[in-house]
Amino acid sequence: MTLVAVPDAAGSDGGLDGGPDAIRRLVVSAISDRSPKGIAAAVHRLIRAGKVHSGDRLPTVRDLASDLRVSPATVSEAWQALAAVGAIHSRGRAGTFVKNTVEPNALSRYNQLNSATFSAVPMPGVSMGEAVQFLREQA
Repeated sequence: MTLVAVPDAAGSDGGLDGGPDAIRRLVVSAISDRSPKGIAAAVHRLIRAGKVHSGDRLPTVRDLASDLRVSPATVSEAWQALAAVGAIHSRGRAGTFVKNTVEPNALSRYNQLNSATFSAVPMPGVSMGEAVQFLREQA
């Protein structure tokens, strides 16, 4: 499967050369797995690495889907997953934006708590979603 050729988004100083097109090129170049999980993981890595910043506008679902040659539903699912963990938020027709970045240690600690809780404590009558929501509220 061939992706659309996208020029390098980094300038000579290693930063973005500005604007939504630069972010779009950066996002496309970072994605190797075109599944919803792969797209979400790649964008989340960019956020955590500081390559895209709080307030940056991400590519539209349709634009990114076109660049990656996937269904818009695939990108939409990735965006929903990122929104669920608080990495991005949608402002309706204004677009989808990066939220304040999550401190890597806090995310690692959340994942440790999440794994330990679900593997060690049986929770009859409590759904996985309810348990995850509870853990998020406690963090």
